[in-house]
Amino acid sequence: MINKYLPNVGDKLELHDLSRAKGKMPISQMLDIFDDKTYLISGPIENKNLVPLYKDNILEVVYYKENKGKFFFQATILEVKSKGIYRIKIRRTTRIKKIQQRNFYRLSCNLPATKEHLLNEGNEERCINEECVTENISGGGIGVLCNYSHNVGDVVNVAINSDGIILNTKGEVVRILKSNNHDYKYTIGVKFLEIDDSKREEIIKFIFREQRKLRKKGLM
Repeated sequence: MINKYLPNVGDKLELHDLSRAKGKMPISQMLDIFDDKTYLISGPIENKNLVPLYKDNILEVVYYKENKGKFFFQATILEVKSKGIYRIKIRRTTRIKKIQQRNFYRLSCNLPATKEHLLNEGNEERCINEECVTENISGGGIGVLCNYSHNVGDVVNVAINSDGIILNTKGEVVRILKSNNHDYKYTIGVKFLEIDDSKREEIIKFIFREQRKLRKKGLM
């Protein structure tokens, strides 16, 4: 019985060559399904040139199923046919897993961050700057380790420029907990208030890249 979460013939596929730590390649396509684990896909082509893939290489195959979400599996290349239509025969070697999307998945990560908070003192306004570290990040917000004693509802500006992600956005403190980190007193949850779709998508791509690294190391 064919797995209902498999892509259909004609569906677009995103490939990652795990054997060579190669990044995202041009979009591929499902051409044929022989059985539940063996498929024929189109080889990736970039600027009219074939992106070389080789027998026994391990691929991560990512795709979207309408109304169901984004999925992935790993597969081994069984055969490469470069004459005529560039085609690759693969065999799935892992179960199909669903990728947690957007606001729902919170990635644990420690990145240096700068936090700013405007504090009203009578008729004056004072800006409190603090060097912090992130605890986690998602498409909807960020966890920050800090030493300043915030209140729920405080508005802060968080900036990150590290490890392939650039972020500078306003957020609201929605959660305050005591930190288990010896260098910081608090963990605050910050909900993004002003973030455009392109920046949110950049965060999601960063999370996905880090997830892929963890999967490759067998940590996820």
